[in-house]
Amino acid sequence: MTFEEQFQRIIQLNVRFLIYEKSLTGIADRIIHLITTYFIAVLTNRLFIFDQNWPELLDVMQSSLNYQPEFVIPWFSQMDLIIENLSLNLQEELTIEDYWFSLDRYNIDYDYEKHCRERIVVFKSHTGGVTHMITSNSSIYRKFLTIDLEMNPENMFGCLYHSLFTYRFPELIRRVPLISSNNQLGHSSQQILQTLLSSRSFPIGIQIRAGD
Repeated sequence: MTFEEQFQRIIQLNVRFLIYEKSLTGIADRIIHLITTYFIAVLTNRLFIFDQNWPELLDVMQSSLNYQPEFVIPWFSQMDLIIENLSLNLQEELTIEDYWFSLDRYNIDYDYEKHCRERIVVFKSHTGGVTHMITSNSSIYRKFLTIDLEMNPENMFGCLYHSLFTYRFPELIRRVPLISSNNQLGHSSQQILQTLLSSRSFPIGIQIRAGD
């Protein structure tokens, strides 16, 4: 299919995109913003796209992604040039806008369907503070999150992370020694990993505050 045919198909199926552009802050902020942007993509039924070319995005995380975005949208890296060469009708349909969110994101209820109307939306800088969606009594997403998805402020970040990244035993096994130097439990590191990754074990999330 040509690019023109691909975009016509995108419009026909009403596919919309949410792109996370990495911020200039530290690794903790970047991961938080990555997960929260993914969260908003899920809530608004948009295809989530993000730039994987940052060294802090560890290889084990990239290998554990639950999808391969480059296979879905190989045109993204040259999007501006491609859109310029499309017909005017297609250009009008392929609207794009960048968004920034300031500190008011911690106390304002956003309706992202109304706030971000473009087909291609780019989130830049801070996108955190989405727990406000679940704690605010006036949030339009509160019922869906708390009742339908059974989320709460304590588990929502871990649930989102776990749905985006699924660590696989073969990938982790390459990164741990065959014999642990501190084998007090009587099991090797690989045996412990295999037990933890078993479907019979509940995943446990640990959140570490990395500083301001």
